[in-house]
Amino acid sequence: MLSTFSIKQKLIAIMMIPLVVVILLSIKLAYNAYTDTINLQKIEKIIILSTKIGAMVHETQKERGMTAGYLGSKGKKFSTKLPAQRSNVDIKKRELLEYLKDFNIQEYTPEFQTSISKGLAQLEKISSIRSKVTNQTLPLGKALKYYTSMNSNFLDVIDAGTRISTNPLLTKKISAYTNFLLSKERAGIERAVGSNTLAKDEFANGMRTKFNNLINTQNTYMHTFTKYADKESLDFYKNTLQGPEIDEVNKIRKILISSAKKHQLISQMKEQVGYGGIIHNFKNYVIRGHSKYEPKIVNQYYQLSQHLDEYKALGNISEEEIQLINNIKSVFTKYYNGVKEVKKAIKNGTPIKELDKVVKVSDGPAIIALNKLSKSLFSVPSEYWFDKITVKINLLKKIENYLASDLIKTVESEKDITFFEILIFALMTTIGISLTLILARTIAFTLLVDVKDLKAGLDDFFAFINFEKDDLALIKIQLR
Repeated sequence: MLSTFSIKQKLIAIMMIPLVVVILLSIKLAYNAYTDTINLQKIEKIIILSTKIGAMVHETQKERGMTAGYLGSKGKKFSTKLPAQRSNVDIKKRELLEYLKDFNIQEYTPEFQTSISKGLAQLEKISSIRSKVTNQTLPLGKALKYYTSMNSNFLDVIDAGTRISTNPLLTKKISAYTNFLLSKERAGIERAVGSNTLAKDEFANGMRTKFNNLINTQNTYMHTFTKYADKESLDFYKNTLQGPEIDEVNKIRKILISSAKKHQLISQMKEQVGYGGIIHNFKNYVIRGHSKYEPKIVNQYYQLSQHLDEYKALGNISEEEIQLINNIKSVFTKYYNGVKEVKKAIKNGTPIKELDKVVKVSDGPAIIALNKLSKSLFSVPSEYWFDKITVKINLLKKIENYLASDLIKTVESEKDITFFEILIFALMTTIGISLTLILARTIAFTLLVDVKDLKAGLDDFFAFINFEKDDLALIKIQLR
């Protein structure tokens, strides 16, 4: 087949092979740059969506906290703040829904579509939930579960959407952003649990463990955030999240956490004074007059005193708690001092009926004190806690906005870089193809001229030897 080609055609065929390779390679590079641009555009839309979601979730977090305080106080607290906060949520809800009108969720993964569908479905139920909260017909656990589940689904939207990134730099920044949002959401739940606990002045069933877990989970997510965040983001985070309000939040945290130790000590105190304890043994001593009860009472009194001292040493003790501790100490010191009186009366042969009159102690103040202390007495108003931790969460929101803004700037920068790469590929491809064609044409033209001269010389030579011509011109050969 090639034998039928002219020299010109053969030369063109030889030059076309590298030319096609160059064109295909350029198309591949251009296509990759194009898909990167489309990917960046999708990520940019999701980041903008995340700012809308973040703004609404920030407000629903506040509503959740106020709802917990409202339910914990049986409507006595947050009754004026809660309706105003619901209005703030509705504003951010409308802004989110307005943005979603022009947002094509079909362009994204099934996971993304599922998360946003679940979040929006739960958002539609918010009016019904609010009505039940206002009427106090919704248990705290279900209220917290509703807001937390809804927020979680919306945060999953961000996580699922941003995981489509194929850009290493963006992937790292998105990971930092996502972990930060997850930590901030736990801070919002902490606000709600703390508000409810302080409003009731005691932890609801299972809430003490939940509170501790929330703090640990926040720390874990924030640790991951610091691993992925760049230096500028970390510096902004450290410089922003500080101040007296942050210190106050940590102080109240310690008060709430230390209540576990307080309850443990109160439980031990009850064992020392209740059945089988000081009161029980003292009565047996009076009734039976047996000396074996004396060392028991003394030992239990010393253990009780030790527990009272440990309680005081915990710190963060209110004046009311100190008074209650003193009441306990006073009552059982009377029992302790009464042992000597009973022993003396028994030795003098005082009848049992008279022994009970020797030491008459009123247990009431101690029993009341132990029962009150069993219910925590945190001495921190729920509104005070809410205000302080809200300042912290607002600072977290400021950092969130910074991270989102930085992400958008990074996307824009990467888009510019990708667009520049497309231009470079197009320019280099155009230049490369043009040079190849020009060079191919020049070489082909030069070879064809040389071949034409050679052919003409040969024709003259054969014409000369065939006596068709009388003279012969020399063939000019150029050495290159």
